[in-house]
Amino acid sequence: MRNAASPSDTRSDRHEHPAAGHSVSTLPEDDTWVAQAACRDASPDLFFSDRAEDIRAAVRICRRCPVVEPCRAVALASGERFGVWGGQTERQRRRELRQAAEQPDAA
Repeated sequence: MRNAASPSDTRSDRHEHPAAGHSVSTLPEDDTWVAQAACRDASPDLFFSDRAEDIRAAVRICRRCPVVEPCRAVALASGERFGVWGGQTERQRRRELRQAAEQPDAA
């Protein structure tokens, strides 16, 4: 989903979380995957909650999602700091990014 840029909104190339319309930096360029997201009809509160039971419910939705990988890629590439994306919590994404940064490049 593309956000419609308002005159005061300079984020015209951002994507929205399928459940919440929560914006993140663009990736991948083609966002047609969002229409297939299992969370598209779920409550955004599940994906942006501090409650453990909500987080578990969000992750369960992600487990059955056919587009979990592009969702995770968007969150990792954009440094999304909040919510459950691609079946990962904020902490899990930070850990994955930290581990990737510690890996020597395979060049």
